[in-house]
Amino acid sequence: MKRIWVALSLMIICSAFACTEFIIVKYKSTEFFDLVETAEVYFSEREFSKSYNTLDSATKKWEKSEKILNIFLSHEKVDEVEESLCELSKYAENKDKTLFYATSEKAKRQLLCLKQSELPNLENIM
Repeated sequence: MKRIWVALSLMIICSAFACTEFIIVKYKSTEFFDLVETAEVYFSEREFSKSYNTLDSATKKWEKSEKILNIFLSHEKVDEVEESLCELSKYAENKDKTLFYATSEKAKRQLLCLKQSELPNLENIM
C-alpha cells in the first residue's frame, strides 16, 4: 500500500512541475512575442529610438529570464532567441529596414516554436 502512495505522490510532483513549466514558458514566450511586435510597430512608424529602447529592455528582461528558461528548455533555443533580440536592437539602432523585418520574423517564429514545443499534445509526448 505504501508503494501506491509513493507512486501517487511522485505523479503529483511530476504533474506540478510539468504544469509550472508549461505556464512559465507560455507566459514568457507570449510576453516577448508582444514586445517584438510592439518594436515592429514603432519601427514601421519611424520611431526608431522607441523601437530600440523596447528591444533593448526586452533583451535585458530575456537575460533575467534565461536562468529560469534554461531549467526547462534546451539552452541552444534560449540562446538563439537572445541572439535574435540582440540583432533586432542593433538593426533598429542602425535603421536597417530589411534586416530588421527579417530578424523580427525569425525571432517571432522562434518564440512561437518555444511555446508550441511545450504544448501537451501527442506529437510532443512521443
